[in-house]
Amino acid sequence: MFRMIAAILLGVAAFAAAVPAAAAPAKVLNIAHRGARSLAPENTLPAFRIGITRCGADMIELDVHLSKDGVPVVVHDDTLERTTDVARVFPHRAPWRVADFTAAELMRLDAGSWFVENDPFGRIRAGEVPTEDLSLFCGGRVRIPTLKAALGLVKELGCRVNIELKNFPAFYPGLAEKVVAEVRQAGVADRVLFSSFDHEILAELRALAPEIPRGALVEDPVFPLKEYLVDLLGVVAYNPSRDVLGLDSVAWHREGRLREDVLERARQAGLDVFV
Repeated sequence: MFRMIAAILLGVAAFAAAVPAAAAPAKVLNIAHRGARSLAPENTLPAFRIGITRCGADMIELDVHLSKDGVPVVVHDDTLERTTDVARVFPHRAPWRVADFTAAELMRLDAGSWFVENDPFGRIRAGEVPTEDLSLFCGGRVRIPTLKAALGLVKELGCRVNIELKNFPAFYPGLAEKVVAEVRQAGVADRVLFSSFDHEILAELRALAPEIPRGALVEDPVFPLKEYLVDLLGVVAYNPSRDVLGLDSVAWHREGRLREDVLERARQAGLDVFV
């Protein structure tokens, strides 16, 4: 389903530069990482829509936590202060962990204004974000989406989605079951790739939904690669940190530090690679 080798993270999206497997044509997969997060507030519906419709992404990537009342919600950090106005709305509830707020409370937060105030990638200063988008982002109408809402957009746009399940530093009992249920209810199982740094939850997903492919996120080298990732975890994708592949700068292709041996082992194991 995702038979391609991914490469490098850029400001707008994660671009999957193909390293062809034997007898397979080279192909590039453009993945909007947390949506088009240099042009819109990350992990929001506008960021996902812009990534697909304006940036030409084939696929979006998003992160899922559970609210206090067990609703899968889309946000990257396990705390809320970086990308919402939680410190203003709930000033006495620091450290503002996602898991300490109900879904209704999370929906009260402004998840767009911070982007306009901080311009994290300098794209607003460069004049690359339209005025109407800025009005939307700072108008208090951009919220933390539920996974249900995000999957509804995936279905509408006809794109694929990489759902990263966040299970630490917070631990969410029942996260895998709830996410699988949302995916099946939305009718988009054929558009989904699950991923996680928590490899135990990948094994759980394998038992719960063997038909939905999974990718293992890793920060350190894996050896033996095939025996661990394919035989034990049953994943179809290997998602290593840049350090694992020697990608210590965006100019890795000029500096010659790409770990071709790691990519070759992944190809031989039949794995996609998403850096």
